[in-house]
Amino acid sequence: MATPGPARRELVGWKEIAEYLRLNTRTAQKWESEKELPVHRYPGEKGRVYAYADEIEAWKEGHGAVNAPPWWRRKWPLAGLALVAGVGVAAVMLLLRPGPPPADYRVEPNHFVALNGEGKELWRVRLPQASKWLAYQSPEERTRNVRFADLDGDSRVETLFKLIAGAPLERAVSLLCFSQEGRLKWEFRPGRKVSTTTQRFSGDYTVAAFSILNLPGRKGKHVVVTSCHAWSWPNQIVLLSPEGKAVGEYWHSGHLLALGLADVDGDGTEEILAGGVNNSRGRATLVVLDPRRLAGASVQPAGDLTQLQGFAPGAEEMLIYFPRTCITEAGAAPYLQAHEIQATATSVDVFVQQTAPQRDGLYLIYRFDRNLNLLGVTPPDDFPAQHRALELAGKLDHALGPRDFEQWKKIELIRK
Repeated sequence: MATPGPARRELVGWKEIAEYLRLNTRTAQKWESEKELPVHRYPGEKGRVYAYADEIEAWKEGHGAVNAPPWWRRKWPLAGLALVAGVGVAAVMLLLRPGPPPADYRVEPNHFVALNGEGKELWRVRLPQASKWLAYQSPEERTRNVRFADLDGDSRVETLFKLIAGAPLERAVSLLCFSQEGRLKWEFRPGRKVSTTTQRFSGDYTVAAFSILNLPGRKGKHVVVTSCHAWSWPNQIVLLSPEGKAVGEYWHSGHLLALGLADVDGDGTEEILAGGVNNSRGRATLVVLDPRRLAGASVQPAGDLTQLQGFAPGAEEMLIYFPRTCITEAGAAPYLQAHEIQATATSVDVFVQQTAPQRDGLYLIYRFDRNLNLLGVTPPDDFPAQHRALELAGKLDHALGPRDFEQWKKIELIRK
């Protein structure tokens, strides 16, 4: 673990930043937009500003004495003007050249630190006191929680990461996007109040997963975000523009916590693959959505109390429901769910949990081709031993055999 460096002087609020620069507040604010004064913001729509003294000093070196008169008021000799004319373009290019793009990150108490490919700090963002980051994450979690990509096509790399809330939520509640230089560009907070005929849900939602999507014919890259109600269900999937604006939205009666992308109809555009559970059916599901027409809400059986109100029928491209198995019934699990999706150039693997999500348990791997035709079902290596343990415990009345494999294949596939 790297040894932490010396404490940095932090200037909090426009008043303190302006006093440090010996300016009035209005001028300091103007310099942020016109002269790229390095000012940071806490996440949130009305987040307070802060700055680091060392960053301002480095900025002053690159921009000359901050209190020097503008160039048109200086009495430079003609020779000096000729020199400026000769090197002016090069100087402007140097000033506009972006710093190195982030390629990695680390977490510190209440700080997110962007690193270059060599592990050198590029910038840092102070998170709210209520935030909490796990300093040690698996490689999969690191990739899922933070992504680096040029979203708007300006050749600069944006950083996307999930903000982790402190108690009582202890979960990701929003998605933040920072510029290559570490300025907050936008924040997406999921969810809104929705209801069924018998239940009304608050607007508290948590980001479960997000992916970056290329849409042919549209500038830049879009972001797909799946979020679930913080305390219950339903689930919201939103397509965000490169600027963080919602341009599509789909709702589901249940959880859709797993996310994948694959062109399953061969038209050159990747579909959104969302895996989870359909509440009314109590079955794991895979929902396939066309990002170009993301709208509506899932349609539940007639009279079902989980049907969301006020939405048009969901514009799903395909629905797959996975069968309940003897393992699910033996564990008295109310439902099973698709908890992971792995898409490759030739196949799509869906991992379907067979026991209650809050417990370690058995799962099956459903392999599909790129058109989502089922190729086969594979249990993990320890599945036979766990199945046998359930037999010995009296929870199963049969040994693992061909009828189990046939039962696993009985998926319900609906193409629209």
